[in-house]
Order: sequence, then structure tokens, then C-alpha cells
Amino acid sequence: MKKELLLFFLFCFSFITAQQSVQNNNTVSLYIRINEKELNFSELQEFLNVYNATIENGIRLSEDQFSSLKEQALSVTGTDESVLRLKNIFRILIPDTNPTTVDEPKDKLTNQKGIIYCVKMETEPIAPPTDIPPTTPDYFSQQTYIQSNPGVNMQYAWDQNFTGAGISLFDVEYGMNVYHEEFNAVNISIASGMTVEPTLDESYTEHGTGALGVVYADNGNYGVTGMAYGLDTVILYPEYTVENGYNRAYAVTQAIANAAIGDIIMYEMQTGGIGAGPYNYVPAEYNDVIWDLTKAATDAGIIVVAAAGNGNQNLDASGYATYMNKGDSGAILVGAGTSNLNHERIYYSTYGSRVDVQAWAQNVISSGYGDYSTIGGDFNQRYTLFSGTSSATPIVASCAAVLQSYYHFYTGNYMTGQEIRNILITTGIAQGGTTAGHIGPIPDMQAAIAYLDSTLHNEAFTTDSLNIYPNPTSDFITITDSKGDFNQGQITIFNLLGQTVYQNNLESNTLKIDLSDLDSGAYFVKVTTSRKEYLTKIIKK
Repeated sequence: MKKELLLFFLFCFSFITAQQSVQNNNTVSLYIRINEKELNFSELQEFLNVYNATIENGIRLSEDQFSSLKEQALSVTGTDESVLRLKNIFRILIPDTNPTTVDEPKDKLTNQKGIIYCVKMETEPIAPPTDIPPTTPDYFSQQTYIQSNPGVNMQYAWDQNFTGAGISLFDVEYGMNVYHEEFNAVNISIASGMTVEPTLDESYTEHGTGALGVVYADNGNYGVTGMAYGLDTVILYPEYTVENGYNRAYAVTQAIANAAIGDIIMYEMQTGGIGAGPYNYVPAEYNDVIWDLTKAATDAGIIVVAAAGNGNQNLDASGYATYMNKGDSGAILVGAGTSNLNHERIYYSTYGSRVDVQAWAQNVISSGYGDYSTIGGDFNQRYTLFSGTSSATPIVASCAAVLQSYYHFYTGNYMTGQEIRNILITTGIAQGGTTAGHIGPIPDMQAAIAYLDSTLHNEAFTTDSLNIYPNPTSDFITITDSKGDFNQGQITIFNLLGQTVYQNNLESNTLKIDLSDLDSGAYFVKVTTSRKEYLTKIIKK
């Protein structure tokens, strides 16, 4: 490492304390990514002196967290380039600067050699893409987005006992009511050390209550039921906290740092696009820092599902060329569609070829707010009709989580976000209607699972020597193997909960197994021989 580079990093480190300071409302927060081989360090030092600015690490990950993320990226994609890139992102804080003059320091940094980008991070919140006595009615019959077309047919996955087990989901946005009756019996929390800013309006803090109600509301006999109610855990990472002020990059960083391969991160966020309008919202990853973080996460095997935004913006327009030319961040971007068989783009949904799939942006009943009902005047028993890309995104995130759970149960491995995205697009129900602008198909869970079944069958059960019949079956199955390996192996049959219902050593090349005592449903047969392991699904009628 060059001497100047070492001094620069030592210089940066001198401004970083165990608890970094929170900027006040007059502070300008700029993020830069540098090319250390080209950067003019003395020029940057002069800039900091002129503006009385401080510089600190932009991505606050410990060395252990960086190492873990690098290892995940190498195992998933074979390269850790996108993770290493995060080391070159720095945050510059310029105090007591009139917000109208922010373009001057931003332009100066942008034009410095060796600075790849300079972006202004908002210091004010960006609008979100928006049973206890007395008895709460059971609203499940009104959750038609869970059922078959025009819904996503999550019921099909439930009927096979797949509800998200083995997967965790992390939501990045403003806040939620952890005391809502839908969450009193599930493993949900707000991230440790991140206290939601208490001055925020309910339109912000209740947003997470609505979004996570779609995903994770208790599967009880009251209120609503979350589409992935079997998830291992759900954690909210708030953007605006007492400890860190409004800091979207920090919230995303912490969600990534605590996610493992296969987990889901949901961006219930949007940001301003081109033009001067107040509602020109586009995906959060339009910001370069969030794009870099997202790319690092998806390369490390973490699935990111993100709102496209409620801005009626065409991402294929020339003004968005720089964003589009950055390429694929790996995130699944979700547009807002109608709740009928047309699956038409709602006029305010941002659209374009970068938007992958859509889901209902209207008539989605969930927890929170109270505009639909408030039971007994109780804040913890309020329900809403959720809408926009805010409701569409948790529907798609639930589909991704349950598909991931299904795949993991079958194989012990995890799909990447790109693989899940391809399945949702390939098997989804096409966008229709007359409103122009691509937002993609709506997921169809039955078709997606059928696709996975076919793929997994081809991957895990490719043999011309082993035969299991009949399938489906009423009472017995017969297994034959022409290779003569049965005397060296074992057979196990287990149910969808992973419980073993039959196990035996293989002693001949033909084995007949009595299944008459088993309940109807799906089971998995695993045959282990000296050559390899085979896995397939059978149906007991």
C-alpha cells in the first residue's frame, strides 16, 4: 500500500469513534467512493479544510463482518469484488452549511480525480412507499391476495406445509408496533441498539406494522395471517434512530451484516428520482451507495426484495441511463399492480425493464394504522388496507421466502436472488391491461413450486437404474435398482416437517414399503447408496 494511502486511512480513522456522532438538521452528508490508486489525497485534504468537514468510514462493518461477507460472496459467486468495494466508501459531514449550497461541495468532490461518485444522502426522512380482548374478527377470508389468481396462490404452498421455516427476513424502513396483537406470539423485533426516532409521525412508524403484517402476522383465528408466518425470525432495521439520526446506509449495512446466505432483506423504501416533482419516487438503489450495498449483499447470497417506488417514473428513460448502465444489483424490484385479473400497472407505479415482478397495490388488508378497523379503540388492534409498492413488496418477499424454504428443505442449499427472480418471472401470470409501462408478472406459487419440483427432480434424481412406483400411491410403493447397490445403502422417508416416518437398510434390489398408515400428503424419499444419494417426492393419496 502506498504511504499516502496508509496515511489517508489513518487520517480517516482518527475521526471515527465507538459511537459516531449524529448529524444535526443543518449538516450535509455526502458519500464518496474512491479509487485509491488515482485519488489526489492532498486535494481531498484541502477540501476538508475549506469546508471544516470530517470524514469517516461510510460502511460501518467490523472486520469480522467484512470477512464473513467476503467468504459468503466467494462461496456464492466466486468473487468478493463487490464486498471489497465497500471498503472504499466514505462519508463526509459538512456542518452548518446552508442546504441550498450543497451542490457546490458535491460538484467539487465529483470533479476530483479518483472519486468514482459523490452522492448526497438525505438528512430528512423520505416518505415510505406507503388476539387480545375485545375479540378481533377473523379477516382471513378478505385476504384474497393469498388465494389463487388474481392472488399469488400462497395457499398452495401452505397446503404442503411450507410457510417459510428455516429462513429469516429483515425489513429496512422506519418503524413498527411490536405490541400489535398480530405479533404477540411470533419472533419479531426491532434491531438491538436501534431505537426508532420517537418524533416520527404514525404514517412512518406504522408502515412497518402494515408491511410485516402481510409477511408475518400470527396464524391465529383472529385478524390477518402473514403469508410467510413460519419464518424463523423477522427483524426491523429502522432508518431513523435516536442513536444515528436519519441514516439509511447504516440501516441497510446492519441488515446485511446480520443476514446469512439465503435470508431475505426487504427494502420498504424509495428515493427521489429525476425532475423536481415531490412524487418522483424510484427504487432506493437509485442512490449509488445503496446500489453498492445491495450488490455486495446479493453477491454474498442474501436475497434483496425492493419496492420500485410510487413515482410513475420510466426507468428506461434517458434521464435514468446512468442508473440503468450500472447493471443488475441482484435485487428483485417490485412494481404496483391491480388486484383484479388484469394485473395492470397502477398509474403511480415506477416501471421499466429493470422492474421484475408485480403484486397487489390495493385491497391488501393488514395490521396497523386503523383506517380499516380499530377493535375496542385499542392501538394494538388496528387494521388497514395497505397499498402501493408498500403492499406489493411484502407479498413478493413472502413468495421469495417460502420458495427459498421449499428449496432448502429439499436440497439443504439456498437459491440466489437471481434464481428466485427467474422462477417468479418464468412462472408468473403476465401483466395485462391498457396502462403502459412494464412491471412484470405477478407470482404464481403453484406454478413456481411445480417448476422447482421439476428442476429438483432432474438435479437430485437423475438415474436410469432407480425406479419408485406407483407415484402417487394409495398403500404401497416399490423401489427397484438395477445397479445392485441396495445391499450397501439405506432408505429414509420423511414428511414435510422433516420428521422421519420410515427408515431401513437396503438388503435386496427390490423393496416394497407399506405406506397405508401414513396420512395423505407429500413425502420425500431419500435413497443413499455407495454411488450417490437420491431424493424425490412422492404423494400419498
